[in-house]
Amino acid sequence: MRKVILVYWPKIRFGGLEKSFIRYINFLFWFYFIKIICDKESRNYSNNLFNKNLKFFYVNNSRILRVSESLYLLLVEKSDMIFAIQKDSLKICLLTKLINKKII
Repeated sequence: MRKVILVYWPKIRFGGLEKSFIRYINFLFWFYFIKIICDKESRNYSNNLFNKNLKFFYVNNSRILRVSESLYLLLVEKSDMIFAIQKDSLKICLLTKLINKKII
C-alpha cells in the first residue's frame, strides 16, 4: 500500500521555483498518494499543471480562514508525511508535529 503525503502549499502560482516543485510532486505521485492543501485561487493554476489523480483541498483565500482551515485539514487528514512548500506553511506544519508526523 502506498504511503500518503499531505502537501501544504498555501498559494500555488507559476513562478520559477514552483515549477520545480510541481515536477517533483508529479514524480512523487508514482510512489505515494498525494493530497494537496491550497487556496481557492490556486485552482486556476493547479488544473493544468498537476497529475489529474492528485487530491486537492481548496481553502479560503482570506489569510485567517486559510490558516485555520489548513490547520484543521492537517490534523484531520490521515497522512504519513507532511510536505511544506512555503515559509509560512512551515509554521503551521510545526504545530502538527505534536501528533508525530514527519515533516519534509
